[in-house]
Amino acid sequence: MCLTVYIQETINRAPYKVSLGKVAFVQPNIPATVKWDPAQGPATLEILEKLTTQAAAMRPQLILWPEASTPWALRGDDNIRTWTESLVAKTRVPLLLGSLAIEQLNTPAESWYNAAFVVDPISGTQPDYYAKQKLVPFGEYVPFRPLLGWLEKVVPVGSGDIAAGVLPRPLVTNLGAQPVALGPLICYEDIFPSLARDNVLAGADVLVVLTNNGWFGEGAAAYQHAAHSVLRAVETRRPVLRAGNAGWSGWIDEFGAVRSVATDAERGIYFRGVRAVEVTRDFRWIGRKSFYVEHGDWFVVVCAFLVAGAGFMIRFAPPPEEDPVPSTASDAPVA
Repeated sequence: MCLTVYIQETINRAPYKVSLGKVAFVQPNIPATVKWDPAQGPATLEILEKLTTQAAAMRPQLILWPEASTPWALRGDDNIRTWTESLVAKTRVPLLLGSLAIEQLNTPAESWYNAAFVVDPISGTQPDYYAKQKLVPFGEYVPFRPLLGWLEKVVPVGSGDIAAGVLPRPLVTNLGAQPVALGPLICYEDIFPSLARDNVLAGADVLVVLTNNGWFGEGAAAYQHAAHSVLRAVETRRPVLRAGNAGWSGWIDEFGAVRSVATDAERGIYFRGVRAVEVTRDFRWIGRKSFYVEHGDWFVVVCAFLVAGAGFMIRFAPPPEEDPVPSTASDAPVA
């Protein structure tokens, strides 16, 4: 234990660490059964406003809300956009949040997206947003709908399926005086190495996971999910910030060290509240790409071919010839 503390303190003092700024995590801990109930919408907004005001009092450079945090669509509902922009203008802190985006509202081509947005205190909601690419079967869409269309989605969002995004889209905001490109990953997208890689190739300086581990209930599942973010940090050499509606919120540095986890007084991760932490970067990796980001999954492909080749040889190679058994003295003919 003492060795672990010593190593962590050494990392914190390392001269190659530069400050990225203070980031505040808002964890509203709103049950899914409440979040999508229109009657509970005003109460949800009250919770978000109260927690965000508390977070702003900690003087962060960025505030994070989790996945699908607002009860109505930020893009597609003018009232919720105005409410959010007014709150951000009052706090004077940029906000990265998860919400819904509705395109071509009230037309036959209407589409719903599980999205991430940046809201600036001065300019308001940025027009560009990230749309989740890897959707949850039966949670956000019904697979093989011609056959399984009679099944309903678990999440009552939209009149049909949530649409999938097709591209990574880092969102740029200022942390202090410096612009930083944030690469969003929504829900369980941090379990896919290629999505994190695509974000960094598109220019992301930091990966941000907006999720809702409240689905799992209290237990080990949230920690298991967060463990994937450790791998994404190591593979891409980018810090990972994670904001959950309930569950694991905190940040991980470029080398996979968990630098901070938001907990309550009993050190639990399922709670309602806010936490603010200083986030650093390793200047040796600023603007650089890791080996994995440069070359991708070729190593996995090569290993797959080697395993397939070995299996082929074992299956079809002729068995080795057996050596003749030498005769012994007892087998010699009697004179």
